Amino acid sequence: TPAGGCLLTEKQFSLRLTDLLTHNSNVSVRDAEFLKEGRHFRLSERVKLVCGRNRTENLQLCELARPDDVVMSSHGVPGPAALLIGPADEDVLEVAASLVVRYSDVSAEGTGMVCIDSERPQRIIEISSATQKLIDRLQIK
Repeated sequence: TPAGGCLLTEKQFSLRLTDLLTHNSNVSVRDAEFLKEGRHFRLSERVKLVCGRNRTENLQLCELARPDDVVMSSHGVPGPAALLIGPADEDVLEVAASLVVRYSDVSAEGTGMVCIDSERPQRIIEISSATQKLIDRLQIK
């Protein structure tokens, strides 16, 4: 029953699990760990963004990051850490960064700075906040 504490009875968790199984043929324990953390966005068939909701989730996402993942964070204002999993081109990076800005302390229609930590040296980009329409289209909920 839903009150029993099993994550599989939670609608959001079940939708995330369905998305994971649909897009990944090789599911790992790490993939399952992500299901419990943050906000999830499907950016393409092979790319997913997980965006932390609080400090604990931000730290957990950073701990789960692999060298081929892209770690993103709000720069200059409080905001989420996010993990971009999968092959990311410049367009995907910009969409992911706009989502990071949206969940930062920048106003909903503002512009913010995002640190992209997969590149050496780190890169900081300025980008507009994602629209609610974009969020509704990409969020796994």
